[in-house]
Amino acid sequence: EAPEAVSLHTNHQKLDPARIPELHERGYRVMLYTINDADVAQRWLDAGADGLFTDNLREFAARFPQWI
Repeated sequence: EAPEAVSLHTNHQKLDPARIPELHERGYRVMLYTINDADVAQRWLDAGADGLFTDNLREFAARFPQWI
């Protein structure tokens, strides 16, 4: 039996934030890469993204301590 996907990992520039609720309804977590601007990250988190990938770890750790 093939494993079922539980999340979508995609480039944040390829996804419309308005699709996040639909993806959640289908049972997927939404993980976005690579976001290095904290303001852009905040907009995606506000849109409902479940997590993100960054190369800017120090700034993001300071800005989003709840995500550590």
